Amino acid sequence: MAVNPYANKVVYNNITLIDLTSDTVTASNVLYGASLHLADGSSTTGTMTNNGTLTGTIDGLTITSYNIPSGYTSGGTVSLTNDIENALALV
Repeated sequence: MAVNPYANKVVYNNITLIDLTSDTVTASNVLYGASLHLADGSSTTGTMTNNGTLTGTIDGLTITSYNIPSGYTSGGTVSLTNDIENALALV
């Protein structure tokens, strides 16, 4: 029988106080630099990019989309300029 070098349960007086075995967190789900413990009890560091607040603009003519990068964002705005409105007014 192989011995797991990591503890994934904390048991005191026959009562399980902490059980990580069903945890599904991975390093990619946790912000870069933050520490975590995996279901097997091993510790690692988060790898998710922190993008902070994102802002972007689209004009509806030449720029019709804004790509949001993968990772965490604390929010932000994507705004439509009035370029398309001005172009339609000329028609």
